[in-house]
Amino acid sequence: MSTILGISEDDMVENASGTSLHNTKLKSDAAAFDEIMEKLKVKLANPDLTRYQEIQLLKMVPSTWGIIKAADYFRVTTYLVTKACEVLKNDDIFGQAVPRTGRKLDQRVVDKVIAFCCDDEHTRIVPGRSEWVSIRKRLIKELYAEFRQKHPQHEISSSKFCALCLK
Repeated sequence: MSTILGISEDDMVENASGTSLHNTKLKSDAAAFDEIMEKLKVKLANPDLTRYQEIQLLKMVPSTWGIIKAADYFRVTTYLVTKACEVLKNDDIFGQAVPRTGRKLDQRVVDKVIAFCCDDEHTRIVPGRSEWVSIRKRLIKELYAEFRQKHPQHEISSSKFCALCLK
């Protein structure tokens, strides 16, 4: 507590014995600390925060708290607090958590998949709903297999293919 508030341990002992000036400062600093932690708690309760924003906020947790205490206080997982501690070790408190980037799919492949899925051979407009398009194949896996057969040079996973077809 003394390191967080910037007060020496001797001053804290004097405060315990009744020095009112130090006691007032200690109470004021503790109240300010509690206010900051409550604001962090409210911010972390926002469901619209991304994982990286949560990690940014959790890096401000005092290192003396420990992972379980921080997770309980802020109502987050211990994994998230641990991740924030790891990022803090590699960076300063204001450093950005860098999101992982996967392999980027070539735009030509994306365009070919969309064109393949939108082809009249594979899709049709649903009667009565002009803006709805239905895929004619019973299983999208069959459509994926047909795409891979016609375009073996293009590397694309079935999950990405499905996501692009169903856009």
